[in-house]
Amino acid sequence: CYSSSSPRTGAEPKRLYDLCFIDQFGDSYAPDDRLCMPPSEVYYTEIKFLADGRRVLIGTPEGLMVVDSLTGEVLKTFNYRLVKGTLEIMPDSQADNQLPTVLISKEGFVLSVNLQTGEERTFSAGGAETPFRIWIKPDGTQIAVWVQTGILQNVLVIDLDTKSLLHQFNILDYSGQGFAYSPEGELAYANNQILET
Repeated sequence: CYSSSSPRTGAEPKRLYDLCFIDQFGDSYAPDDRLCMPPSEVYYTEIKFLADGRRVLIGTPEGLMVVDSLTGEVLKTFNYRLVKGTLEIMPDSQADNQLPTVLISKEGFVLSVNLQTGEERTFSAGGAETPFRIWIKPDGTQIAVWVQTGILQNVLVIDLDTKSLLHQFNILDYSGQGFAYSPEGELAYANNQILET
């Protein structure tokens, strides 16, 4: 959006397709009803482009969908519901345009699902509530999971091969941004400290 007083500094993005249109009366129009969420309800939705740059993975409380972003066609559905939290794609898990391995926040744990083969693995969140955020180490060997138990918030760093808890950090910042991996994955930031991973 541009205000009348602000100069335009670039071309308007080319609009290719409406996956869902909801009018002022709350009526929805879509090539597939699964693409429109009821506007009166609170939905947690995550959207990720797949490696081919055309297919989109959409996570909702109804399940996961792979959608062709140019036609709106729902190509595949999965019964993995996203209640709240996050959906992340494992790096380097989409060879030859295959479907990726994803990480999904569930109640008290993180679920890893290979959408191509259906293989599942679970990683404990230490008995906490649904993890709010997942960070993946760039080499795919660790995940960091932001969890809350009562009023306490922590980041748990978990080894994906052994499922063991490597570190636990108290999070002082309520935005959930209190952790980050460096691009090469050798360092991590947690609560104003730089740590070796």
